[in-house]
Amino acid sequence: MDSLEPRDADAPRNAAAAPAVAFFDVDGTLTYHRDGVPEDQAAPSERVCRALEAFTARGNIAVLCTGRPPITVSPALRACPFTAKIMLAGGCVEFGDEVVHHEFMPRDLLARLVDELARARMSAFFETSSRCLLVEWPETPLSFDIGYEHTSIDELRGMLGTLEVSKVVLESHRLDLLDPAMPFIREDFVISNLGVGEHEITLPSTTKRSGMQVVLSELRRRGVQVGTVYGFGDSENDVSMLEAADVAVVMGNALPQVRAYADYVTDTVQEDGVATALEHFGLV
Repeated sequence: MDSLEPRDADAPRNAAAAPAVAFFDVDGTLTYHRDGVPEDQAAPSERVCRALEAFTARGNIAVLCTGRPPITVSPALRACPFTAKIMLAGGCVEFGDEVVHHEFMPRDLLARLVDELARARMSAFFETSSRCLLVEWPETPLSFDIGYEHTSIDELRGMLGTLEVSKVVLESHRLDLLDPAMPFIREDFVISNLGVGEHEITLPSTTKRSGMQVVLSELRRRGVQVGTVYGFGDSENDVSMLEAADVAVVMGNALPQVRAYADYVTDTVQEDGVATALEHFGLV
C-alpha cells in the first residue's frame, strides 16, 4: 500500500514529525444506532467531536472512511474536520468537495447479481454515489427502513444500463437464501459482515484500503508529507483498512474476527473509544 513502514503502535511520536493521517469508520466507530435517530442524522458524541478537532488542530489529517453512501453521511459528520471522505467502502472518494475516485460494478455482473437476488426473493439495498434504491419482496420484508427510494425489480432492471452501483446491502439473517448463488457471488464479489445485522456485497477491488491509497496518493501529490497512518474500525469491511494502516485501532465493540487485526483495542463506541485512542497515542 502507498504508506510508510509499520511502526511500534505504542511508540511516542516526535512533535516535529510529519502529520499523522487517521482513517475513521462511522457506524460502530464514530457513531452507533440510537432509537429514534435516523441514519442520516447520526453524529459523534461531543467528546469525540472535541478529540477530532484537537487532532486536526495539531496539524494532523482526519479522513472519513465509511461504507455509507454519500447521501447518508449526515450533516454532523460532514461538519467534522475531515480532509477527505472515503464512502461506499472505497467506491467513492471525495477530497474536499471534489470526487477523485469512483468505482462501480460492471453492468453485466450487476445484472446477474440482480437476477440471483430476484430468484431468491431477497430484499436488498442498491447504493450509488448519488442515489440509493430499495427492492423489497413481500416474502422477505425488511426489519428496518432507512429511507431509501423504493423501486420494483422491473424498474430496477430498467435502470441497469445507467445505474452505477458500488455496493449492495442485505439483511444478515436471510443470507442463507442466497446459498445456491454463493459460488457465483464469491467468485466475483466480496461479502462482508457489517456487524449490525447487515452484510454488504462489493467488488474485490472496492475496499477501504483502495480508498486509503487514493487519499494518500492525493496528499502526496499535493506536497503533504505523510506520517504515521492510523485506522479505526470495528467490522469486516474495515479489515483491509486495518491491515494497511501502520497502527490498527479496533473498537471494544468490534466483531471478534476483527479484533485479531488490532494493534490496540480501545473502548467501545458508546464509551467514546475514538477519543480514548487518540488520547492514548498522544495525538490530542
